[in-house]
Amino acid sequence: MDPNSLDPTRKRVWFRCHHMGMQENDILFGTLADRHIASFSDDQLATLEKLIEQNDVDLLKWVLGQVEPPKEFDTEILTMVRDIKKQL
Repeated sequence: MDPNSLDPTRKRVWFRCHHMGMQENDILFGTLADRHIASFSDDQLATLEKLIEQNDVDLLKWVLGQVEPPKEFDTEILTMVRDIKKQL
C-alpha cells in the first residue's frame, strides 16, 4: 500500500501505526493499517486513532489477552488487531 495515496488524516494515522514505540505494536498495528486503513469508515478511523494514543504496554497486553481492555477500547478494531496477531 502506498501511504502517499491516503488523505492527510489516514496518512498520519498510518504513520503512527508504524511508529508506536514498541516493535511488537509497530508490527501488529502497522499490518492493520496496511491492510485496512484505506477502507476504514470515519468512525473506524477515529476508533483506531483513540486506540493508538494509549500506552504501548497496555495495548500489547490487551492484544495478547493478558489484561481485559477498558470497555471503551474493546472494539472491532482491537479484535482486528487480535486476529492479525493470530495470523503472524
